[in-house]
Amino acid sequence: MRTALIAWLLPLFLFTGSLFAQHSTQADKDLSSPQATVVTHLTNLQVDNYKPHEASKVFFGLDRKQSEQLAIKLKMVMDAKGLYVDTADIPRLNTIVDSSGEQRKFQLFLSEPDIFLVKVGDNWYYSKRTAEMIPQMYEDIFPWGSDLLIEYTGSIGQKALFNLWIWQWIGIVLLIAAAYLLYWILKFLIEFIIGRVAKTQLKRMIPNMDLIHKIARQLSFFLLARFLILALPIIHLPVKLNSVVVFNLRLISVIFIIILAMRLIDYLIYYLSKLAEKTESTMDDQLIPSLRTILKVIVVIMGIFYLLRILNVDIAPLIAGISIGGIAIALAAQDSVKNFFGSILIFVDKPFQIGDWIVFDGASGTIEEVGLRSTRIRTFANSLVYVPNGILADKVIDNMGLRVYRRFTTDVGVTYDTPPELIEAFVEGIKKLVAVHPTTRKDYYEVHLNSFGPSSLNIMVYIFFDVPDWTGELKGRHEIMLGIIKLASKLGVEFAFPTQTLHIQNLPGQNSLDPKYVVDEASVQKAVDSYVEEFKASGKKP
Repeated sequence: MRTALIAWLLPLFLFTGSLFAQHSTQADKDLSSPQATVVTHLTNLQVDNYKPHEASKVFFGLDRKQSEQLAIKLKMVMDAKGLYVDTADIPRLNTIVDSSGEQRKFQLFLSEPDIFLVKVGDNWYYSKRTAEMIPQMYEDIFPWGSDLLIEYTGSIGQKALFNLWIWQWIGIVLLIAAAYLLYWILKFLIEFIIGRVAKTQLKRMIPNMDLIHKIARQLSFFLLARFLILALPIIHLPVKLNSVVVFNLRLISVIFIIILAMRLIDYLIYYLSKLAEKTESTMDDQLIPSLRTILKVIVVIMGIFYLLRILNVDIAPLIAGISIGGIAIALAAQDSVKNFFGSILIFVDKPFQIGDWIVFDGASGTIEEVGLRSTRIRTFANSLVYVPNGILADKVIDNMGLRVYRRFTTDVGVTYDTPPELIEAFVEGIKKLVAVHPTTRKDYYEVHLNSFGPSSLNIMVYIFFDVPDWTGELKGRHEIMLGIIKLASKLGVEFAFPTQTLHIQNLPGQNSLDPKYVVDEASVQKAVDSYVEEFKASGKKP
């Protein structure tokens, strides 16, 4: 069946190919260079120069019948894929060498690595790899029994109209109609699936329907372009026409997939922003816009590389050049790279949030924005400080914004002549002020006579405020300190301030001011024991 099909298709294929063939002259067997071998193959399969026996000689080490079938199938594959051969671009030299001086193969098409020629002796032949891959490539080009479809539809009409058979025009019309119907089916199914997934898996976080319509439209166009590329060989257009159509379809499909990726990124960012709204962290709100930019840049770069590949631009030297240039740029921009990775560490570790008050290296301020390069901090002088993220990520950061309570500690100094009973009452009064204040922490605070200062008896006040910001803390301090001042005034307690007193121990004609100490050990010990008993009786521990 396959042999009969090839025998039937060959005249039709050769006729349409002759309408667009670049070489229509008769070629002798010449395998002396890659160009000569390709010319021998193609020109000996033209309608006005049909010599499959001569064309079969481009394969080495195979029998005549097998070589003829491979030569015919290879040309059909090339024509169906739109692989137009411009023999002027093929080397004419018998020996091709690379930069190391060694002989190498010649690849006929940049997009088809399995189709290449090698030198055997003094002649050039299609490689053994190419011969092995031709049947598979033929099956891939004509799937689903499409070759049988061509056989049956070929009898509808053999009259040519604008260089195409009547059955080819019918096939084009049917293909356009099928594409139109397939587009609406795909669009409906994709919109239904996206809506269903959004409602069930994404917890009803659906953006406006316009975005879903755009995603469905772009994905439908992409799938439709791929379908046309797969179905086009069934019509078996002439090689030049097929080449143009396939090229444009591949180009359009890449553009559609780039736009589709952009729409999917928008959908992802919408979903992540909804999740971010449910979290207490504010860092993710800063990360999401940066993530959108990074993802879209990656998509555009990948799309450009794929477009260059479609345009038959060898991207290997370009990638190598970018790699070398990237190393040079990385060396010249080490600080920028460090800052970029520093920003990643900040986003991952989250040492602070937007609005937090942080202290590092003696500097302090409130976080306003975290970018990809630097963090913007509003100081208490209302100035803006931009700190590179690479530096900030290496610093020890004291995040004051994460405090549960705000501590306040101070020493209240009273004069040395204050009676002990009054000091005791003053301390108890301060404790009661802390206990009744609305924003102080009630389960932990300390108010005690703490030290003997140079000119005062120091009462330590160690308390915490349960307030969300610095303003609340200052307000609490104000109220507590003002309460202590008013309490001291009520009790008649005087605050000490630095003073100096000059004592003259001895003056001529006057009694000495030297203190008289009791040195009797028994009397001293009796006085100590007596006070300890009084202290125990008061209910306090010594």
